[in-house]
Amino acid sequence: MGTRSLTFTYINSEKIICLYRQYDGYPEGHGKELATILSTTLSNGMECLSASIVAKLKTGAYNIYLYPTSVNDAWQEYEYHVYEDAVDVIKTYPERHSIFAGSYSEFLNFCNALQGETA
Repeated sequence: MGTRSLTFTYINSEKIICLYRQYDGYPEGHGKELATILSTTLSNGMECLSASIVAKLKTGAYNIYLYPTSVNDAWQEYEYHVYEDAVDVIKTYPERHSIFAGSYSEFLNFCNALQGETA
């Protein structure tokens, strides 16, 4: 059984992508990959950054899928909400609650700390 996650990117409050990850969706896996992309990718706005996220995560035939932005329930255990300069991470099971909110670099530090790594 996988750890599912949804990643949403936003322009202001409008969702522009919904990315579903079938497994390894926990912060030490998907979160760290996402944080690394956000912290190291130069982009020309959220449209460009969103495309870069998809391109860099979609490295094989399975595990990463684009869903309609209206999807809110894919039995995900984690949600990543990516804004122009911040990330919010929600753990949805067993109760929905925020586990992180902050900048891209703070997000990378958070994910590294979960793995026992230092910046």
